[in-house]
Amino acid sequence: MRPEQEALRGFNNGGGKMERSREYMGKQDVAELCGVHLQTVNNWVNAGYLTAYKLGGVVRFKRAEVERWIDDQKTGGESDAH
Repeated sequence: MRPEQEALRGFNNGGGKMERSREYMGKQDVAELCGVHLQTVNNWVNAGYLTAYKLGGVVRFKRAEVERWIDDQKTGGESDAH
């Protein structure tokens, strides 16, 4: 099996509906998770904030990397000055 095929294992195109993989997510999934427009996700990729992988001609994101990046963006809500 070619690497891009291996990476897409877990996706099912049956009936025209793609199931989510635990390891990879699509651009729309990232946008929905972050509550932003698709263009914002593109901007983040272009700025180097998120890493996109082209697997079998489809852009995917590693779920763990996206979730880690989201966690890194969180602010504590408290001022650093005490």
